[in-house]
Amino acid sequence: MIKGVNWLTYEGGKFSTSEGRGVFLDRALDLAPADAWRWWLAANAPEGGDTDFGFGRFAAEVNHDLADSFGNLVNRVLSFTAARFGGVVPEGGDAGEPEHRLAAALDRHLADLRGHHRDLALRRAAAEVRAIWRLANAYLAEQAPWTAIRSDPGRAAAVLRTGIDLVRVAAVTAWAFIPDAAGRVLQALGPAEAVPVWPDSGAAGLRGAVPGQRVLAPPILFAKFPPGWAEAQRQAFAGVAGKQADSVP
Repeated sequence: MIKGVNWLTYEGGKFSTSEGRGVFLDRALDLAPADAWRWWLAANAPEGGDTDFGFGRFAAEVNHDLADSFGNLVNRVLSFTAARFGGVVPEGGDAGEPEHRLAAALDRHLADLRGHHRDLALRRAAAEVRAIWRLANAYLAEQAPWTAIRSDPGRAAAVLRTGIDLVRVAAVTAWAFIPDAAGRVLQALGPAEAVPVWPDSGAAGLRGAVPGQRVLAPPILFAKFPPGWAEAQRQAFAGVAGKQADSVP
């Protein structure tokens, strides 16, 4: 199957190598990691119409999706495991109704994601991966093992094991878009396959963490773009005409 797309425009106009307008691959990787570009371009693929690239939009969406959603999920789960359980998957406690609901929701997301990949629907596939990250973060915020551990260590252990499983599923399903970061996460969870295999179902995805298994807390996966970064890049890559326009008093 061959997939065709529409145009990617730049800050409301066209990319131009002759005028130096727009960021190209020879400079892009100096500005942000490859995963950030892969993610944004897939999540905003010009499938139904043209997509306009802007540094402000790029920075805001990468910060939100990769740093605040995926990166935060990985950090909060694995750092808590390291701090309170010595970096070992805890034992104790049993899955309950929240985990059963979670498995059913995850099952639906996995089925939809498979369909989007089969149809080569990049934007919808990325949106479904984002939805899995959102589901995982919502579960952890609601079940709060860092709070439960004070009164019910068994429940905290069960929730944290589920959280570790969610981290694995989040990385596995994101691997096609952010292979570098997802690969680092999977390696932190134990021996990793060259091409990770998706779980057959939501329930299967939530029973992979083995009590006693050692896991690591990787360094921050995605540093956030600071305020002012986007405007600085916009000016740097505005091209001849853009710089002349900016210089008009």
